Amino acid sequence: MKYKDLIEKLLPFSEEDISMIARNEEKYYSLDADDPEYGNKKYIVSEVRFYHPFEDNNDLIVGVKAKYDKESFENLNEPEIIE
Repeated sequence: MKYKDLIEKLLPFSEEDISMIARNEEKYYSLDADDPEYGNKKYIVSEVRFYHPFEDNNDLIVGVKAKYDKESFENLNEPEIIE
């Protein structure tokens, strides 16, 4: 994902009020392929979502989701756009 991809999604809303929610979730993983669910390494799933606020509900404009190793901060996948 390129930073410009996120900017392009938010550009039409540049003069409007928007809301942002950030969330991090820790999960475990294993380097052993035989038992991927119960591991001793942690990774973080981070999400940032941008919303267009309305009176009754918030409509998602765009979001970004990334997964990275908790100790090394290395990305475990390419960050992705949430639409």
